[in-house]
Amino acid sequence: QRVTVVYGTQTGTAERFSKQLGKELAARYEKQVVPEVVDIDGYDYEERLPAAAAAGEAVVLLFATYGDGDPTDDAMDFIEWLSAEAEIESEVVRGLKFAVFGLGNRQYEHFNATGKQLYKDLAAAGGEAIVKRGEGDDDADIEADFADWREELWTALEHSLDVSLAEGGVGTAASAAYDVASAPEAAAAAVAEAAVPGGRGRPPYTEANPFVSTVLSRRELHADGSDRSCMHVEFDLGGSNLRYSTGDHVGVLPCNDPALVERAAAAMDLDGVGLDDAITVAVPEDADLPLLPSPVTLRALLTHHVDLTGPVRRSQLLALASCCADDATANELRAHAAAKGDDHSFKLKYHDGKASAVDVMLACGCRPSIGLFLGSVVGRLACRFFSISSSPKAHPKAVHVTAALVREDKPYNSGQLEGVCTHYLSRLSEGDRVAIFLRQSAFRLPRDSSRPVVMVGPGTGLAPFRGFLQERAAAQAAGSTLGPAVLFFGCRRRDHDFIYEEELREFERQGVMQLEVAFSREGKAKRYVQHALEERGAELWEWIAKKKGSLYVCGDAKHMAKDVDRAMHRVAVAAGMTEQAAESKLRSLHDEMRYQRDVW
Repeated sequence: QRVTVVYGTQTGTAERFSKQLGKELAARYEKQVVPEVVDIDGYDYEERLPAAAAAGEAVVLLFATYGDGDPTDDAMDFIEWLSAEAEIESEVVRGLKFAVFGLGNRQYEHFNATGKQLYKDLAAAGGEAIVKRGEGDDDADIEADFADWREELWTALEHSLDVSLAEGGVGTAASAAYDVASAPEAAAAAVAEAAVPGGRGRPPYTEANPFVSTVLSRRELHADGSDRSCMHVEFDLGGSNLRYSTGDHVGVLPCNDPALVERAAAAMDLDGVGLDDAITVAVPEDADLPLLPSPVTLRALLTHHVDLTGPVRRSQLLALASCCADDATANELRAHAAAKGDDHSFKLKYHDGKASAVDVMLACGCRPSIGLFLGSVVGRLACRFFSISSSPKAHPKAVHVTAALVREDKPYNSGQLEGVCTHYLSRLSEGDRVAIFLRQSAFRLPRDSSRPVVMVGPGTGLAPFRGFLQERAAAQAAGSTLGPAVLFFGCRRRDHDFIYEEELREFERQGVMQLEVAFSREGKAKRYVQHALEERGAELWEWIAKKKGSLYVCGDAKHMAKDVDRAMHRVAVAAGMTEQAAESKLRSLHDEMRYQRDVW
């Protein structure tokens, strides 16, 4: 019987889990089950879901949630179609046997919103869930969450499809490896690939086909006395025909730190291959691995194509155990990879320790071959998104990025975890080439410029509001009437990290907005944006509730966005609403797109 595994992914985790599931389905049930793994972008759901229901087949859906409860980019149309069918109870998938595993991060308010909606809508459209909905939490141990749910899925499939475990169907799959060979005759082509990866050189520009932009400028925004760093970077759009709207995002394809590339290579079994030697990289016939550039230099692969800093996964520990010289260490890695239930050793040592696969290699003396390293030890280096901090009304041929340098303690080895993309940006100079693409956002100013606007953006959460203010200034210059607007900005100290201060003061002087700044380290008690917001609560609620104003929040999802939401709830109650009515009102503002959040 056919079992189709459909996934919607943003960072690649749902895709990885889906392909793993497909391999295990084939191994467990052999000829009893015909598994198919497909990206939602290539799945004709309007035709195939009803057909699967009619044929008595099962469909397993693994879908990620990102941002403020949004579906992944490629899943948006599918989610909208299914919601419409569910709303009218069309029973378009009547009798469909389905299972849903959602991927998200519990720090976000709308945790696993896409998975929850899929499960509800499939049932409303006539489907029959064969197992309870799974929830993967990327803030904890998402691999353990998936492994636990998968065990329940096997039982459900065996019952609903009347299939049984094949003899020898359970085992540990061998780690996949590419076939790598020296190719000295291809040196010229390989060296050319070492440059910034680019696409076809023509639109549409995507992560797979980026536009190679030029850095117009990069400058530090923090003062000399600050122990942190925040950058302003400008990318040229000239010659691309790219157009953006205020509030959109830019995707940046980063490069790994050259020093980290050297360390990773030194820890591998290179079999005589040098970092700048040309090699060919081929996928074996029996392996399900993505294509990599070939011929290519090893330095180019490690710089542009693989993730050297991401959190180590259980499957990667197993791959490293296979090339560990010390048996005791290899067994320890295998035990940690298999940890589940009350055994939290994997989470405590690796997840909480912020360890990467390269960290484990260096600490444990594991020396994978190039092929094994590329195939099973590291994942794909994904793009990073930034809120654009400019408006096309002021900068039609450039996009600006405002980024804080990410640096955290790494308990695993007492080192430092450095954000791959922000450290890449910190190394850029004017004239450097960077692969980028644009992504549309729903984060928009009201079409009616006379409507009140409340913006909350501490730190780099200011980014989209800088674009908003440029757009309001352009509207004002063109003769439009501006409604009242206030920006709540927060930082630690005015003489350390008050970014764009001169610009903001000038916008205030021009009447584009009112500025409220919360300095969290200047008084006896810490003062944040939610405190400043609540101090003006009565006035702001008048703007929002009675004058059809809009509230925008950008920045940290874990603390700030939740604190602002709670502050707005208190503001509504102080205005005379009951607790329940206040909660309902904030939900309705969300639904009307008058309470928007761009959080991470």
